[in-house]
Amino acid sequence: MDVGESDLDYAIEFDRVPAKRHDLYSLVPRSMVDQLRRNSQMRVQQIDEFTDLLRRIELYVRQKERDTLSINEKEFKARRKELEAAEEDDKLAEEMSEPSDKIYPDSFYYDEVMNITYEYIQALRAQNLARLN
Repeated sequence: MDVGESDLDYAIEFDRVPAKRHDLYSLVPRSMVDQLRRNSQMRVQQIDEFTDLLRRIELYVRQKERDTLSINEKEFKARRKELEAAEEDDKLAEEMSEPSDKIYPDSFYYDEVMNITYEYIQALRAQNLARLN
């Protein structure tokens, strides 16, 4: 989506703040982070909503990077159908995500956030990096 400042009329020219040296603190072993990432990726591959979300993101990126259109009517209609289906999915997802009084929304994404958090705490406890008071 064209939502960045650079997409606006009269955008401020891009600039970069100089990097500042700082110390990196390796408070958690790299192997633990890698294991959490692998476990999450395995769970994500098994959840249909994540698969669909990743498919829609891929479609969006391909659409955004594309700078030509086919003049072949069959190809054009097939592509158009795919985009319309994606738009329909987006509308449905929007309708399902109505505002709620809940502090913690019940969704596949937040479920995975909680799974990662739980595994992280368990891994910290196993290495005596965190404990209950």
